[in-house]
Amino acid sequence: MQQDVLARLDEAMASDPLSGGVPRATLRRIGGRRWRAEVTDLVLARLADGGIITGEDRITRATAQAPERDPVDVRVLESIDAAALAGVTVADLEGTGAVPDRKSLAAVLSRLARSGDVARVGDLYVSHTRLRGLVEDLRASAGSGGGTGRVEIGWFKDRYGLTRRAAIPLLEWLDRTRVTRREGDARVVIDTR
Repeated sequence: MQQDVLARLDEAMASDPLSGGVPRATLRRIGGRRWRAEVTDLVLARLADGGIITGEDRITRATAQAPERDPVDVRVLESIDAAALAGVTVADLEGTGAVPDRKSLAAVLSRLARSGDVARVGDLYVSHTRLRGLVEDLRASAGSGGGTGRVEIGWFKDRYGLTRRAAIPLLEWLDRTRVTRREGDARVVIDTR
């Protein structure tokens, strides 16, 4: 059964190397009625534990078959990362000329979001690397002796060099991801200890 799963993964990666893998539901059906879905899940779990496959619940791919990054994706990701926490809008990315049209740009942004490289924060796209750095910095400043754990909009804008247009969606993202909790006009960093 493991060989059938790996063969299906290899076949899918050969036909479309930028797909990112095969949906888990598709893998659950490859055995037809011979294999129960629970058995397929157990096989997938063992392959993942062995480091042979990786992926989220919906996508599974062989680690040896990791897709090459499309050069267009790389250029768009570099543009997003260069904007730091200020992020970029779709219009900003269209202006770079990295992607020929809006439909192609939407596909690139979708791939980057699925792979975990970028996040949509309001109408902005921000690199996950930058967001992780933001979370770590906020938690470190709240945990330091002088930090109160309160995040006010003015302080946040000044500390990270942001405009209100970028600061408000970022603060709302921090609330949604449970890094902060809104209390009146400010936020409080949630203690993770």
